[in-house]
Amino acid sequence: MDEKYASVESGSVSGGPPGRVVAVIVAAVGVAVLAFIGFRVTGAASGSAAGADTSSEAVTGLMGALSSENVIEIFALLPPSEVGHVVELYVPGVELAQESEVIVSDDPLAGIDITIEGTVTRVEELHSDIHRVYLSNDAIVRVVTDPTKMDPALAEQAEASVETITAQELLEEFNDRDDPDPLSELFVVAVRERGQWFASPLYTTMEYLREYYDVDVPDFAASREVVNVGAESPEGVLEQFLEPIDELDETDVIEGLDQAIAGLEEGSEADYMADVDWETSLIAPDEIDVFLDYAPVFAAITEEIQMSTDEIFGPMEAIEVGEAIPEMEATTDYREDWNAIPEAPPPPYDCPNLTAPDGTPACDPWTVPAIEDPYFDDDSYYDDFYYEEPLTLTEQLEEMRNAFEEADYKGNLDIETETMVESMSDDRARVSVTAAQLRGELSWQDPGMPRSSVVLDAEIYDGICGRYSFVQTDVVEYEGAPPESFTESADECLEIPGDRPAGAFIITREIDGQWYFSPIETIIEYARFAIEIASAED
Repeated sequence: MDEKYASVESGSVSGGPPGRVVAVIVAAVGVAVLAFIGFRVTGAASGSAAGADTSSEAVTGLMGALSSENVIEIFALLPPSEVGHVVELYVPGVELAQESEVIVSDDPLAGIDITIEGTVTRVEELHSDIHRVYLSNDAIVRVVTDPTKMDPALAEQAEASVETITAQELLEEFNDRDDPDPLSELFVVAVRERGQWFASPLYTTMEYLREYYDVDVPDFAASREVVNVGAESPEGVLEQFLEPIDELDETDVIEGLDQAIAGLEEGSEADYMADVDWETSLIAPDEIDVFLDYAPVFAAITEEIQMSTDEIFGPMEAIEVGEAIPEMEATTDYREDWNAIPEAPPPPYDCPNLTAPDGTPACDPWTVPAIEDPYFDDDSYYDDFYYEEPLTLTEQLEEMRNAFEEADYKGNLDIETETMVESMSDDRARVSVTAAQLRGELSWQDPGMPRSSVVLDAEIYDGICGRYSFVQTDVVEYEGAPPESFTESADECLEIPGDRPAGAFIITREIDGQWYFSPIETIIEYARFAIEIASAED
């Protein structure tokens, strides 16, 4: 693992109830999830001020809020870039659960008492706005469940219990692997946003994953030097999002594929992600930084998934015709059990000119032969089912580009929209698409076939209504099939009970005078509408 960062604070830190400090993080992101689904609101609606003055106070404050089960204070100490205004979903969420008879009382987790004990030992700086807050090894989390005090609808499924987990137990579990430098202390990562400090479930999770995969320390400063240009108005965000789509044609697609291939050839997929021109990004900077910082960690996770797949099924290129497929079974309409790939049958063949890995002729396994042959019965249908070595992302893009060019694709896409902007606060606005018109055309020609084409005309009106017409001409649906042409159209409106939105929308935020798309606030707003719709249906 890496050398430790310069210590900027040390010693025990007080704050909140004495001795109540987050010690074990409980899987980091679970802090936000648990708070949302169950902690009762015991404080005033105003709660405490958002954030804390120091990183250690953010962590100690969160631990105190968790122990007192105060949802208002919990969310006040989690980063706005990670939780947004999700606390606003708490009350309507509880009300919906009551209407659905999932719970009866206003206190969904009454009878569950959480105690967090421990101390902060020191703070280390990863970046001026990112700190690791270390916790004492005697820290402990205790959860006591008393069904007699629980919501009646939940008590039936509960049992009286006392669950305890210590920092030392978590460390032993985390270090249960070959590591020459095991982790000796647990930590929570705190981040500074909008001038205040918050305990970050997302950065905490990513730092533990970085330690686990032994990835180098991210260049936190690099991502924060990028100045996303944003837009001058909320509606400008949507307009700039749609610019690459409007008037899109085949040359834009080929140029985009060429640029992606060139970027990947110069480095790894993680490097390519980090090198994307984020200066033109319209995503809120504080919501995208963590993904730029930890791109190598995501690459390491992807690599491990591939390695796990190879361990189960074996390397793809090692399986050939006639070889057993390790630990693989399947059921299909054609064959109830196949755990081996049979040898290719002797001629004659009534199949396309395909070749199996051993060089013998082979039939397309998805094409039923027209000739009678005892080999092609229901018990041996997949005569040449085999694996090929998987393509890299670069090879996939190259294959796509070549196919696009060989088929002589021609097309364009035009879109026009009408929007409505609704202010949600001084720095948040909802941008809804109340009407839109889209027209797209695409044509291509496969070898030896007539030129195929599809034309789509679509319109959105009244926000939730849409009509479209789709025309397909001489399109071959699968190999060997004759070209088909047809026309399809529809005109429908969504049936939404209660107060419906003005149309599909995004939520935008103002940061330093510019407007950006906020993924987290958009998800929360759609969740709020979903709760309202579910309540109206009940």
